[in-house]
Amino acid sequence: MNANKADVAQVFAQNLKKHRKRVGLTQKQLSERLEISQKHLSFIETGVQFASASLIDRICRELNISCGDLFASERDVNIKEVNMICAMMQNIMFPRLTMIESKLENIEKKLNKEQNISLE
Repeated sequence: MNANKADVAQVFAQNLKKHRKRVGLTQKQLSERLEISQKHLSFIETGVQFASASLIDRICRELNISCGDLFASERDVNIKEVNMICAMMQNIMFPRLTMIESKLENIEKKLNKEQNISLE
């Protein structure tokens, strides 16, 4: 899926607002720390305007996040969570499945042995 400029701006805006609230800052407080107007920050958080590269860098430092945190979409987060869960399940299930497979092979060998004995 190709993201257009408006999609990227919306994802950025939502993430900025989410991370600002996570650290407990108001728009006014963050705008003061970033040395921009509250109106400018509001426009960025609503996707009306986009932040410059230097402002993105300052935002990341103020909110203690990576640049990727501002651009990650929900889809990206869900994929990461699914991959993490899959890895955990594999670590839990793979040894058990291997053990079950081994037991089934032993049962199959015993059945084959019994069938060979009864046929003779």
